[in-house]
Amino acid sequence: MSSTTTSSGGNTTGDVQYADALEFDFTGEWVMYDALNGENGSGNTTIEYWDIGFLKIWNSEFDLWSLGEVSKLFSSLPADVSIGNPTFSKNSPYIIAFDYFDDTEAAVLGFNLETSEDGLIHAQDGLGYPSFSRLDDAMVYDDYDSGSLSGLAISDLQDNKIEGFNHGNIGTQFRWARWFSNGDRLSNTSDLNDVLNEIKVYPNPSSGNLFIDFEALHKGLVQLEIFNLMGQKVYGQRELLNKGQNSMNLQLPSKLKNGQYLLQVVSQGKKGSMMIQLYR
Repeated sequence: MSSTTTSSGGNTTGDVQYADALEFDFTGEWVMYDALNGENGSGNTTIEYWDIGFLKIWNSEFDLWSLGEVSKLFSSLPADVSIGNPTFSKNSPYIIAFDYFDDTEAAVLGFNLETSEDGLIHAQDGLGYPSFSRLDDAMVYDDYDSGSLSGLAISDLQDNKIEGFNHGNIGTQFRWARWFSNGDRLSNTSDLNDVLNEIKVYPNPSSGNLFIDFEALHKGLVQLEIFNLMGQKVYGQRELLNKGQNSMNLQLPSKLKNGQYLLQVVSQGKKGSMMIQLYR
C-alpha cells in the first residue's frame, strides 16, 4: 500500500479525535479510514478537519499482528480543506474514491495510490459517500442540487477509474448507497463438474507448490490459470488428462508476491475457479 502523495502548506495531522468509515484493503493487512483531527488555532480556538489514513494491522509475511504503522494519504492539506468517506474499488486495490470538501465546495474524487494521480468524478454541494460498481465502471453517491440533497446519482467511470462522466440522478428517496453483487466468493466448480469430479486443491494457503487432484470423465487437455485480484493473468500451465484419476503439480513463479489469487481450471469449454492464498 502506498501513501506517498504530499501537498505543501496547510493543515498537518494533529490529535486524532476518532476514526470513521473503516474499510480493509484486499490483502487484509491494512485498514483505510477517515479521521477527525484537531489542532490549536489562534487564541484558544481548535481547528478541526478530516483526513484519510491507513493503519497496518496484520503482517502476512510473518503471520502476526503488525506494529500498527500509520500513514496518511496526504502529508498535509490546504487550510480549511477536508477529505473523508474513502472506499476501495472492487477490482483494483490501488484505486480509491473519497469526498473532498471545504467551506464553499465539495466533490467526489478518485485517486490512484500507485501513480498519485487524482481525478474528478463529480463536483457537487455536499458529501457523496461514494461506492464503486462491481466492475469499477460506475460510481454511485449521494447527489446534491443547489445545496440540497436530491437522492442518489450514478456516474460512469473512465478506464482509469478515477474520472467520471454521464452524471445522472437515479432516485430522490434514498442515500448512502453501497454497491454489491451476489455470487460465490470462494469457489465455483459446478460447471466444471460435467467433465472433472471431486477436485481437491492443496495445500491452501500454499508456499507456491500446489497439488490438484481430480477424476477426469474423458481424455483431453486442462488449462490451469492464475489471476491476481485485478483480473490480470499472471501464470498459466497446460496438461494432458488421462481418463480417471489425475494428480497435477502447479509451481507458482517466485516473482508472485504473497496474497490472494484466483485459480481457474478450464477443460472442454467448462470452467471452475477457486481462491488460493500464497504465503511464502
